[in-house]
Amino acid sequence: MTATLTTLLTSAETWWTSGPGAPNSSVLRYGRPGRAFHLSALLGLAGVRDLDAGRKSIMETSPHIFYDGGGIGDLWRRWAPMGCAWGLAPEHGRDALTKAGALNPEKAYDAVGLLVGLEDDDASRAAAPILRQVLLSNSAPLRAEAYGLVVAMSDLADATEWPKSRTDRRRAIRLAFRTLVTNHGPAGVKVGAVLASAEEEQATKRANAQKTRRKVEQAEAIKKGADPVGQAFAVLSKWISDGMTEAHLPTPLPKLGKGKKAVTATRRNVYEYLAKLAPEHLAKLDKAAEAA
Repeated sequence: MTATLTTLLTSAETWWTSGPGAPNSSVLRYGRPGRAFHLSALLGLAGVRDLDAGRKSIMETSPHIFYDGGGIGDLWRRWAPMGCAWGLAPEHGRDALTKAGALNPEKAYDAVGLLVGLEDDDASRAAAPILRQVLLSNSAPLRAEAYGLVVAMSDLADATEWPKSRTDRRRAIRLAFRTLVTNHGPAGVKVGAVLASAEEEQATKRANAQKTRRKVEQAEAIKKGADPVGQAFAVLSKWISDGMTEAHLPTPLPKLGKGKKAVTATRRNVYEYLAKLAPEHLAKLDKAAEAA
């Protein structure tokens, strides 16, 4: 592909603002996902793999079509990696452009139409960071296969019955998409490892933030007269009545015991803990009944 990004954007600007009737009619007709796909496809056709650098070039060269295309909003972040992958694919460079040098709009329409599975928010959010890593990979074969990965992700997302829980659903989609990448040879394995490491780091940050938030919430609740021990034993009681179906209790229950001897609750040590507590507390109840 020999056309520079500036040349492609200049041609696209002409098409973008033309059409029957009012100005910007092409923009209105195209739809926001299509506009984001169109612009990012120009990046791929010009050989620009860094989406952040490409976005800055678009802002400088053609701010009108960039902002009409949705700016740097959520749709750009989700659709830009897909459009760039389409533009980088060897099979699209030959006939993707019109004689004027702009992206053939029908080509982009057809491409967006293929990505039915990635219209789902969770799927497109899971696909975007994976594709960004693939586009920046040093492996030319993996980059050339990037759009094949996009289509594979779309087909998988469309055909799979994901878990109903939002957290489990998102985790399952990310894992499935990473597996698709790692199946594309050593370069794909490397990309998958980078993504898995980044995801683990983010999960640790979220867990630490949640832990801090819970401490603050508990301190505030105690100030307002909450009974954390009573709440914990209510959770424990419900777990036992439900048949102790899980290995660990829900998070409101603190560890059993105090200090260095504190242990995580399990089926066995919960019973042991209750057995130690029971005689003392039963005696207290009996004394209270006698006093009454």
